[in-house]
Amino acid sequence: MTQRLNSRKSAVTNVTLVRAVSIFNLQNPAMEDKVMPRTGELHHDTLVDLPSQPSSVSARFSGPFSSLAEPAYTEANMRATLTLALTLTALLLATGCKSAPTPPANTPFSDQAPQSRQPVRAERAAAPSGDFDFYLLNLSWSPEFCATHANSPECPSHPGFVVHGLWPQRNDGSYPENCGDAPGPANPQSDTDLMPTVSLVRHEWQTHGTCTGLDAETYFATVRKAFHEVKLPSDIGHGDPDHTVSTSAILDEFKMANPSFPAESLALSCGNNRLTAIEVCFSKDLQPEACQGVRSCRAGVIRVTPQ
Repeated sequence: MTQRLNSRKSAVTNVTLVRAVSIFNLQNPAMEDKVMPRTGELHHDTLVDLPSQPSSVSARFSGPFSSLAEPAYTEANMRATLTLALTLTALLLATGCKSAPTPPANTPFSDQAPQSRQPVRAERAAAPSGDFDFYLLNLSWSPEFCATHANSPECPSHPGFVVHGLWPQRNDGSYPENCGDAPGPANPQSDTDLMPTVSLVRHEWQTHGTCTGLDAETYFATVRKAFHEVKLPSDIGHGDPDHTVSTSAILDEFKMANPSFPAESLALSCGNNRLTAIEVCFSKDLQPEACQGVRSCRAGVIRVTPQ
């Protein structure tokens, strides 16, 4: 008699527990999603395909869970089904907490590089003034710029090579920029015979000049001196715009015009297989020296926009 009463109490307890879970799910649909997610809401790494949200208790536990809704089942069946449900619940909770792996951060790197400076950017900010190894004089080929910027003030006079800037550079390919707020040149217009516009003069001082350890007047005097150290070949940019020329041939012309310069002190910059600039490396006392960490154009042949 006692054994029958205990068995009956156990069955009643199990049925009561299952019904309580069912009622709780009806009253708390948000919590139910944690146990039985709706179709389309499973994480990508969950392998169980469950039906969409039902509208009744019996429908909710249809199929493999139908025994949970039928109290007439035996105690053994009830226990087995409840164990299965709890195991599935634990599995869903465990897998549901996993998030998709974070994709690697994009590390954009442009291999076209219209300038020959290495794109090492990590050391630009907050660099102490004067912390560099050599200067890089960039002589921009103005006809190429004017081909797409015809309204620029420099274009009506049809110049050839113009000074883009004199940039402090480090041997490892990095370079400092924006090193302070020292005042710029008092009369930037006076330097437009070197650099095409006042805005470029101001930009070059703020971005590069402040990192040289020089005041503005001394910096632009240094730019002027470096520019006049370079002899420009006279026959560049007078051919057919569709004619191609090897990059080595252009560099050879600069080497012949500047025989005292080390061959490694010259670099050619290109964009879209067209000449954009010639760059020359100078020591801090403006002696031409071999470039370190400066990449020249890797195209074998390029076009030169006519002057």
